[in-house]
Amino acid sequence: MRRAQRARDQFQAAADGAFRYQKDLDGLAGLTESDRITVSKIKQLQASIHVNYSIGTPCSTWAGRARHCAIGRARGPVVT
Repeated sequence: MRRAQRARDQFQAAADGAFRYQKDLDGLAGLTESDRITVSKIKQLQASIHVNYSIGTPCSTWAGRARHCAIGRARGPVVT
């Protein structure tokens, strides 16, 4: 298996784990409003990671570099 494929597989496995963790957090009873805000922030950060990875992956190839990297720079950070 190529190194790039292993990295993609590891990223996907980590993303799946994070999604399951988020679902577990959603199901917890007795969380305060502050806790719920923190859970929401975790979801936003995870979504940002997914989007940036999706944009960044084509940037690593010569063919997709100009178009996708320009989109990524124009979009800027999602979560502050």
